[in-house]
Order: sequence, then structure tokens, then C-alpha cells
Amino acid sequence: MCNQHQDSAFISGERIRNDNETTGGQVWSKPLVDGDLAIILYNSGNNDAVTVHVDWEELGWKSTDSVLVRDLWAREDLGSITSGYSAVLDAHDVAMLRLKRMLISRHY
Repeated sequence: MCNQHQDSAFISGERIRNDNETTGGQVWSKPLVDGDLAIILYNSGNNDAVTVHVDWEELGWKSTDSVLVRDLWAREDLGSITSGYSAVLDAHDVAMLRLKRMLISRHY
């Protein structure tokens, strides 16, 4: 996780969604020097089992884009996912992800 926090791009993360008035879910995004994104899904509320979701479109990508998702806490690759990602989080819990958008080169 230090690699994401101390990324040489020196760009801070920003909150891209704040559902504090409803579920308590928040989504934070930080661009990394290699073009990947570090994402935090955060349940800032007091309720357990809150689903926090990020759509690829919130990140400036197409919903049809294929994105490799890595769970940084579990140190586990979750595979290639389209449209977005959801995590069910207990109160004050987080999911930390690294996202790599797969670019398809087209030859004409």
C-alpha cells in the first residue's frame, strides 16, 4: 500500500462521491504514475453491510471498458471487470483497490 500512497506522480487523491446523507458511502480516487488508479471505497457511516459502488464512468472511463481489479488489502487479483465494482463494508471499513484499464489496440 505504501507504493500507492508514495507514488512518484505526487498527485493527491480526491473524493469523487459522498453519500454521507444516505448510506455513508464514499469513493476516493488517486491517479498513479503508470496510469492506474488507486481507489478507496469507504463506509463512513455507523451501519454495517453497506454496499459502496464505483462506476467506471465516474472515473472517466466507459462502462464497457474492461478493468483489471486488484484488492490491495487481500493482495488478490479479482480479474477483469466491466461497468464498475461494489464492496459490502461494515461501519467505518474500507476497500482499497488498484484499477488498470485494459486498452484494446485496433489495427485497420
